[in-house]
Amino acid sequence: MSSVHAIRWLSANSLVLESMTWDEYKTCMHSLFLVSDWEHSTHMDVLRIQQNSGSFVKFSLEMMGKNNLLARTDSFLNDELLCNTLEANMDRELAQECNRENLVSIISLHNWLDKVKRLNERKHQRLEEITCEFTKLNARTPLGSCINFRPTTATRLPVPGAAASSALSSTFVPIPKLLQTEHELLSANGSSGPVI
Repeated sequence: MSSVHAIRWLSANSLVLESMTWDEYKTCMHSLFLVSDWEHSTHMDVLRIQQNSGSFVKFSLEMMGKNNLLARTDSFLNDELLCNTLEANMDRELAQECNRENLVSIISLHNWLDKVKRLNERKHQRLEEITCEFTKLNARTPLGSCINFRPTTATRLPVPGAAASSALSSTFVPIPKLLQTEHELLSANGSSGPVI
C-alpha cells in the first residue's frame, strides 16, 4: 500500500483485523467504504445497460462485469437470469434474429453468447453490404432520379405568372394568392385558416 493513511489505519487496527473472520472483514470494509445501498444501485445499473446500436460483445462484457460485482449477494444474476437480461436489453433486430434461430434451446451461457455474437457479426456484415450497394447505386444513378435530389436554382422551372428571372434568382417559389371565391369555399367547408 502506498498511502500513508492506509498504512497507519492498518497498523492501528491490525489486532482487530486479524481477529476477524472473512465475512466479518467484508462487512467491516463494506460499512467503511461502500454506500449503504451499493448492492441495489449496482443491480439497477446492471438492469439498465442497453446494447443500442453498439457491439454485442462490448455490451455483454459490460453487463457481465457489472454483474460480477454482485457475486455472493442476493442480487447476483445467475447464468439464466443474465441470459434473459442480455436478451431483453439487446438490439431489437438481434433479439428477433435470436428468436428466429430458437436460441432459447441453448442451455450453456457460453454457447449462447457465442451464437449471439455470430448472429450480431452476420447482421453487421449484411448492413455493411447494403450500405456498400447503396453507395454504388447512388454513384451510377443520374442526379435527377435520386431520392434525396434537391433542385438548385438553375434547375427550377418558372412559375406561371411569375417572371422567369425571379424563379432563377431565388430558391423561394411564391404560392399564388387565393381568389375571394376560393376563400369563401374554404370557409364554408370548415377551414379555420386566416384569410389573406
